[in-house]
Amino acid sequence: MGTWRDHFAYNEGVAAMSAGGQTIGVATAGLVFLPDAQKLSKVDGLSDFGLSAADYDSTQGLLLLGYSNGNIDLVTLSGTSISRVSNIADVKNDAVLSAKGINRFLRIDGYIFVATDFGILKIEDKRIEINDNFTVDENGGALMINDLIVFNDTVVAATPQGLYVCAKDHPQLSYFGSWRKLQSGTSFVSLALSEGQMYTLDTSGNCLKFSNLLSSLVFATGVKMLCNDGENCWMATTSNLRNITSGDSISIDNMQPAGVHVSNAGELFIADAQRGFLKYEYPDFTPIQPNGPQRNAIAAMDEQDGRVVIAGAGFFSEFGNTGWENALYNELQQVKYVSINPVATQNSHIATSNGILAFSGSGLVTQGELQGKNLGGLEFNSKGQLFAFSSADATPVNVRKEDGSWVSLTAPEFAGKAITGVTSSQSNNFWGIVGGTSLFVYTPSNDIYDTSDDKSNSFAISLRNDFAATPTSGYTLSADRSGEVWISTNKGAAVYTPQSSMFTSSLEARRIHQKTSVEGYVAYLLEFEVVNAIEIDGGNRKWFGTRNAGVFLETPDGSEQLQAFNTTNSPLPSDNVLDVKANSRTGEVFILTDKGLVSYKADATVGSTDFSSVKIYPNPVRPNMNLATIEGLMEDASVKITDASGNLVYEGSANGGSFTWDLQSLNGHRVTTGVYFVFMVSTDGASKKVGKILIVR
Repeated sequence: MGTWRDHFAYNEGVAAMSAGGQTIGVATAGLVFLPDAQKLSKVDGLSDFGLSAADYDSTQGLLLLGYSNGNIDLVTLSGTSISRVSNIADVKNDAVLSAKGINRFLRIDGYIFVATDFGILKIEDKRIEINDNFTVDENGGALMINDLIVFNDTVVAATPQGLYVCAKDHPQLSYFGSWRKLQSGTSFVSLALSEGQMYTLDTSGNCLKFSNLLSSLVFATGVKMLCNDGENCWMATTSNLRNITSGDSISIDNMQPAGVHVSNAGELFIADAQRGFLKYEYPDFTPIQPNGPQRNAIAAMDEQDGRVVIAGAGFFSEFGNTGWENALYNELQQVKYVSINPVATQNSHIATSNGILAFSGSGLVTQGELQGKNLGGLEFNSKGQLFAFSSADATPVNVRKEDGSWVSLTAPEFAGKAITGVTSSQSNNFWGIVGGTSLFVYTPSNDIYDTSDDKSNSFAISLRNDFAATPTSGYTLSADRSGEVWISTNKGAAVYTPQSSMFTSSLEARRIHQKTSVEGYVAYLLEFEVVNAIEIDGGNRKWFGTRNAGVFLETPDGSEQLQAFNTTNSPLPSDNVLDVKANSRTGEVFILTDKGLVSYKADATVGSTDFSSVKIYPNPVRPNMNLATIEGLMEDASVKITDASGNLVYEGSANGGSFTWDLQSLNGHRVTTGVYFVFMVSTDGASKKVGKILIVR
């Protein structure tokens, strides 16, 4: 409870190298130990997501990691775990710099020189701080440094404006006037050394060879990658990987090598920009990937009963009890929505620009359904019947029949209009957003193919504003367990209470007031945030995903904030949260960002019909543990915890079917070693159960 796990794809390889006797692959998502595929990410203690450079400092035993946003980690490993992370966030936190990426590390005389998008940083590794930062541009302006190397006692910098050089021992190395330019007018991306020669790669694919800094010759053309691996220098074209040092070459196909490494055991590993990591054993390449989804660029997601389905351009991934399974489908382009059948959870449908594709498990069953329709929503009702809502359509309601055919129905109140953000409620009402500024509500009759007694209405988004700024855009809707419908907007979130008159007149949404730390001042729920997504968990609590501030957990009525997670205080890879889905059976909450997917084990599940499936864990609670959880409770059950003498220690109510105890007594003191009794009572008092838990301190 309260822990995170990542669901990242490690397919974007950056580099491969040796670190303290281990072979490590570096991907944008984190580290992968090769060949066993154990992983380390922000969930495990790294400071960020989006690795762009790495090196190993054997003199200090430090793994040097740079990120595309300017963040830098100096990591000490203990086996395959992180022992310590020293973070340097000065560049990331700089409010002036726009381009901040870290591109390369180079150790010179006790200092770490860092090639960045704006110049060179000089880091004193013993004090873990930036000692200096400078440019090599002859005019003193910011200049991207793609690579750094020492050749013939000269520091060479590869830049978009050419090669810049300065003597390694120059007393004013950090003064831009000390540097001179070579190969003016050519943009260089990487540098490498082999047997006293320097090789450079420019953006045109030309590999130049330097025996000294006075002249060069073209060594090869059509080159895609150039890198060093210890004493070996590697070069890749579209079809060939060549060891410049030894002259050996390997045929490659459909690969984009970003780095090459030969381990101490003689194993050849390739970091690939699209396929992650591969081990070469003549004549084959074996892919090495931690279990995860196909890619991090996820367009849509859904969850039902523990099964998570995601999709993006060209791929389908599903998560269940055995982990992730992936499949590639060219038919999946411009993915809009994913919807899992709540009655038959092995079946899911995906709305794309090419119509609807139906899947059973990860296998494609049908495709092209409703092709040509501009689909703005895809939702199942409680009976497992699929409704698709199409924009700019005279018959916007489309229902899938049991035989797989579709019936298109009219709904004059929102026909011909743009539709998004559709949700269904427990009463089988469908709600959707029309043109971003209005809502529709639609209820089919018992015979869903007969529109004669369907009910529908459309009305403008209107809030009881209490002098607050009214939103100009609505994004998504979500119906909670009490029947209320929540709307996310560009100015926070609000809630509609369905009424019998909603099919004949307009409804107003109400803003939720929240107390603040300022006495006498009341704020509105997330009024300064653009809310992208709303999810209702098993305890009817509200999860809000925002565009710039991460994800928020609020009480069922939205009046109190329970938790707030962002990139600063959690493993979230981005503060732009696109969607949130909660597993109401286990409490695990899946949070989709624009950079990838993570999940958090929250403390709310759907209540049970009785107490027969109650679980208390961990039991015993050992000294290094801080939480005890009770699951399988009846909805919102009352829980009282006493010591062996019957003295009340703690009490509260379940979040749906779960209750979490932080091992504190009512007076705020940590409880001592002993056996404690857990008394559980249903809300009506008719059902009761007693359990035990052992606390060891």
